[in-house]
Amino acid sequence: MAERELSAFVHAIQELFGSEQAKCSAEDWLHELSKKDDLPSSACEWRLITAKASSRLAVQMSRVLSTESQTFRWEEKCVYLSLELQALSFRQWYVN
Repeated sequence: MAERELSAFVHAIQELFGSEQAKCSAEDWLHELSKKDDLPSSACEWRLITAKASSRLAVQMSRVLSTESQTFRWEEKCVYLSLELQALSFRQWYVN
């Protein structure tokens, strides 16, 4: 389950922000996983790791983006990423 969650997260980030940011976000995701005492036991717990890594990305990107038009584009991408992650969650629960 970890491989699918990380892979979907990295793919979404790469599509939205490029491969360099995807690499950094993958490292953030792994860092969040390493903070856990035990491996997550449910899809919900795996998704929480992804949400935390996404939050780190949002903080990093908000520092980079400063103009109003760039901020709008960032918010648009965040909505898209959120929808992508929800779709992934749906597929994991109902397809498998």
